[in-house]
Amino acid sequence: MQYLIAFLKRHTFFFLFLLLEGIALIWVVQHHNYQRSVVNQYTNQLTGSVYMLFNNASEYFKLVTINEELQQENAALRNILKSSVIINDTSTAKKQDTLSFMSMDSSYRQYYVYEPVKIIHNSIHKANNYIMINKGQKHGIEQDMGLMGADGIMGIVVSTSPHFSWAMSMLHSNVRISAMLKKNNQMGTVSWEGNDFKTGTLSDIPTHINVASGDTIITSGFSNIFPEGLLIGKVTQASVDKKQNNYDITFRFAEDFNALQYGYVIKNLYRKEQQNLIEESKITK
Repeated sequence: MQYLIAFLKRHTFFFLFLLLEGIALIWVVQHHNYQRSVVNQYTNQLTGSVYMLFNNASEYFKLVTINEELQQENAALRNILKSSVIINDTSTAKKQDTLSFMSMDSSYRQYYVYEPVKIIHNSIHKANNYIMINKGQKHGIEQDMGLMGADGIMGIVVSTSPHFSWAMSMLHSNVRISAMLKKNNQMGTVSWEGNDFKTGTLSDIPTHINVASGDTIITSGFSNIFPEGLLIGKVTQASVDKKQNNYDITFRFAEDFNALQYGYVIKNLYRKEQQNLIEESKITK
């Protein structure tokens, strides 16, 4: 306190000068229209800039909420895709990609549902890469459920806890996904060679099939993990393996694995029934 009093005493005339200048400025602004308009102009600019700064900051912090709302909306839309339902009566099936809520009657049964999640850990430079998501058993997440992003599939859930889950990334040495070329429905298998996080390999496509750069690779639906038609990537190069009489196809992943933030866990509502039938078939054969 003594230092403060001493400081004020040393600078008494300076503070008195500032006070008088302030009084003079206020008097001039109040009694002269031109000076008042100039001050108001600069004050408005300063106030507007401050408000804009606070508004931008507020909008930034709202982005998390907005992203979550968009995820929920996208999940709801994905739930009514034709690939997400089973058509009981094919005579009533419509040639469209989505179904209206009014048409979701007894002719349709929900097959897949999409659970929005956030990516909280991801690796891309290991031989076996994994993705951690922020939901687990309490959210209905189980092993062998598919994981996809806004642009393409990401991987498969391999372990869960009450609130979190690990997924085997598409960038994993053991990944094997049933896939097909969209233009001709030719079946193949997608894997990752471990070289580049941007590219994968499609195998088992016979050489008599026309394959070209830019061809789209999608999920085949021949598994109980991913529905048919989800984007995997696009062909970048195709060469002939003369020993196997098949193509060696390299493709670019649709999903950018170096920028994962949000995704969807794909729940197959009939997976357990399908698995039980497979196990029973093994026993009887």
